[in-house]
Amino acid sequence: MTTRSPSGTFAATVSDASLLSVAAQVAQDARPGSPALLSQRAFDRHVAAHRDAYPGVPTARAICMRLNSSNRDYLGWTALLVAALAGGLARQNMLVKASRIYAETELTDELIHFALQVVANELGADTFTSPDYDRACDRLRSSDRGRYLGPLLPKGSQLLTRFHRWSEVLAIGGLKPPPKVNHVSQQPRLTVLQSMELYLVHQGSLPSEGELLWFSREAGYAQTDHHTLDGHRMTWADHLAKLRARWEAMGRWCPSRLPVVRTRVRNPLPEGGIPGVPPRIKGRWQDPDECARDLLAYWDTLPPRKEPTQTGFRRWDAPHASPSSFEQHGGFVVIRDLARALRDERESRLH
Repeated sequence: MTTRSPSGTFAATVSDASLLSVAAQVAQDARPGSPALLSQRAFDRHVAAHRDAYPGVPTARAICMRLNSSNRDYLGWTALLVAALAGGLARQNMLVKASRIYAETELTDELIHFALQVVANELGADTFTSPDYDRACDRLRSSDRGRYLGPLLPKGSQLLTRFHRWSEVLAIGGLKPPPKVNHVSQQPRLTVLQSMELYLVHQGSLPSEGELLWFSREAGYAQTDHHTLDGHRMTWADHLAKLRARWEAMGRWCPSRLPVVRTRVRNPLPEGGIPGVPPRIKGRWQDPDECARDLLAYWDTLPPRKEPTQTGFRRWDAPHASPSSFEQHGGFVVIRDLARALRDERESRLH
């Protein structure tokens, strides 16, 4: 049986520990020779056929969902069943790993205030990010005080299900919001005219708009937007005419038109930059691994099995890289795959 909770979801009347006991009993009854191989479908059939003996027991899929509701690493049906059959310490460890004790704690303002103050004392800081909070909680749970503090330290992802922004969570604890970091682009910036002149010198022809964009990326600089002249929007032909007039005024030859498409050649740029372009300042986000670690810190705040999105990462209330800085490394998807590899490597070390 289930009852309707105030939030509109269905609350099961059977505890998690009882669910594991029932799973073990059903597996032994339905498949006595090899109970650990009982499928979810066979479990559901057996429970449905003996509903009087198992009142309030949900489906196998619902059991997996309950025991994974606040767990970062998904616990499959077979793993749950093996722990249930083993009983004793193995079953208790499964419940602890599923983190149900933290999910079932009511998130009152008093509890949140207490948890934030505990973490603030642990870190010796009056503000911190959501990943900092989770790392501090993990250390506290693994300490001798963990069995007492554990139920009183909800995860950062749980707190963010009640509040939209991490700064709102910190306000409950009377803490300062995390500092905002303005990641200003450290690329040198050139006007469109300067960029076109560099292209003409190094490529030997007039550029199309797309070719000039390619050139600026390869050379490592950004273009400022100058799309108006005397209050009128400039077309690409206007930019070319302006370049031509400038070079003729200096007594320099300038091509009269763009080269035919099939005759265009992209000459490789010399290593170490090109003359006329200021040296690019290497910042933190020029390193793709650093970007991946930053994205992974955001990923750790999400519910289990939820993939990070560019929009969600941009809205994350913590100092982090701008998603636009990922373009130099191939885009958000490339950095997400690097973050996934880092997460898999981390999990392999833990196991």
